[in-house]
Parts: sequence; structure tokens; C-alpha cells
Amino acid sequence: PAPLPNLAENADMTAPGEAGRPAKWGNIWAVTGKVSIRRDEAESHSAPASLLADTEGAFGKGQTSQVIVVKPGERYKIGAYIKSSGTGIFSFAAQLY
Repeated sequence: PAPLPNLAENADMTAPGEAGRPAKWGNIWAVTGKVSIRRDEAESHSAPASLLADTEGAFGKGQTSQVIVVKPGERYKIGAYIKSSGTGIFSFAAQLY
């Protein structure tokens, strides 16, 4: 079968954005501690960069997100490659708004 289209913008983190973050990824907030989001060119799964959520040496819990417009009644497949180290909580989720 043909590969499914990727609806996320800048899913491969190729395009840099503001303040070292990847373009098209925003809504950054921390629930606990301090969390920074940035584009990491030193380590990635298959693209030239990855998205790095850093708790800056202490326990942290936060997020970044991207809104993806979908069509009612359609089925979608979501996935990600995730690697973690240190302390903190990382979640990968899809939400309806």
C-alpha cells in the first residue's frame, strides 16, 4: 500500500522556528517545574533534527503541540518515535477540540 500522508507540519523538525524551537510547534507550557522545548540537531531518529523537551535538570511536566485539521468521519493513524532520559513525564496524545 501507498504510504499515508503526514498531516503534521514540520513533523521532521527540519524547519527552525523562534528561540531555537522547531517551526509550527507551539502552545508550550509547564505544569510542574521548568520545561523548555527546542530543536535538537545532535540526535534524531531519521530526520535532520528532533524535538527536545528538557526539564533542565529537575523534575518537570509540560507540553508542546500542533493543531492538525481533520475531516469528520475519516480515520487517521498517529505515531511518534520517543526517547527519554532523566526525570520528567512525557506524553504523546491526540485530542479533539
